[in-house]
Amino acid sequence: MPSALSGERAYGSDRNKRTNHKTRLLKRFSLNRRLSELYPITLLYLTSLGASGIPLKTALRILGREKLLTPVSYLFAKIQVMVEKWGYLQTAALRAAASDNIDQNHRELLNRLSHAAQAGVGLGDFTLIEFQKFLASPEAEFEKMVEKLKRLAESYSALLSSMGFLSVAFLLMAIIYGSQYSSTVLNISILAVIATLASMTLLFLRNNIRRRLMHKEPHRPEKLHRLEQLSRIIIVSSMAVLIILPLTLPAPSDAGLLMRSLIPGPLSMLIASAPLLMHGIAGRRWVRLVMEREAYMPMFSRA
Repeated sequence: MPSALSGERAYGSDRNKRTNHKTRLLKRFSLNRRLSELYPITLLYLTSLGASGIPLKTALRILGREKLLTPVSYLFAKIQVMVEKWGYLQTAALRAAASDNIDQNHRELLNRLSHAAQAGVGLGDFTLIEFQKFLASPEAEFEKMVEKLKRLAESYSALLSSMGFLSVAFLLMAIIYGSQYSSTVLNISILAVIATLASMTLLFLRNNIRRRLMHKEPHRPEKLHRLEQLSRIIIVSSMAVLIILPLTLPAPSDAGLLMRSLIPGPLSMLIASAPLLMHGIAGRRWVRLVMEREAYMPMFSRA
């Protein structure tokens, strides 16, 4: 009996350890994701402090107290504690913080800052170089991705035209030669077009620019944020309607040839595309508003 109880306790303890380990991994993953999202703001903040001419020690103290950069501020507060209370050198404290389990961007930034401080490079010079490099790298990557998307868009339009031509040609052949399966040919053609366009859409998603439309900070347009949240729901529901409706909605036997050809293929596509059309119209209004605001940006900057 005691051996059974001890075995049960050991099993419960191992299970609790595994659960705690998984919880820590999830927390660490969410923390690193948040740190990666805050990296541009951290670099901009550090560049502003470097432009003011303050020493590195003061900049670390300010960053450690900034609530806007939480949880990045905890990282710099740890460096400040190691320097001021534990007697670490700034370079050693930066390397120790970089060796912690943090995201790659902050790890590399702290390592480079440690090397720069060890070489006697000022904070202003270091942050200016880092910020210019940060601005140049995404711009080049963005231009490459735009060129790739342009080529994919040209292929998409050409493929859409060819698939439409082949579908009409097959349907006309079925009608001319008196085939009684003209509606079946039409449905097969529609499915072929859908499959082809879906494969091209997957290529677009794989090669799309990995940037968020909206940031997660409190100061953001709330209506546009809700519109972005609705996009996934609308896409999933439209795909579900497009797949399920043709399988569950048989064509009525007493209907005419036109109705039998419209149900269930084209009708399901029409129903599934209606929410996407409304969502696209709402998003287009925001794009037009942003373009109107951008037209006044040069005058605002010069003023």
